[in-house]
Amino acid sequence: MANIEQLIHDVVLEIARQRTPEIVAIRRDQKLVADLGLGSIDIAQLVATLEVQLGLNPFASEVSITSVRTFGDLCDVYRSTTPTLPLQANPTDVTP
Repeated sequence: MANIEQLIHDVVLEIARQRTPEIVAIRRDQKLVADLGLGSIDIAQLVATLEVQLGLNPFASEVSITSVRTFGDLCDVYRSTTPTLPLQANPTDVTP
């Protein structure tokens, strides 16, 4: 899996550019609404896109979306709820 923060950055950047095309990068301290201009529909699109790409939606039960203010908050929520995958399969566990 790609670096989760980079994936989230790319999705947020794509959605933010729909409103403000001159945005080139996003910092962890930037507020999704106040700084990047995202509205409730944009946030819904963001969560739906990340759910498809990551296979999870932490806002369905674990965390309230209203607790997320910044890009860094968003990354932290996904990082904390993403299941840890093994780095390498154990060769004895692989069935031919």
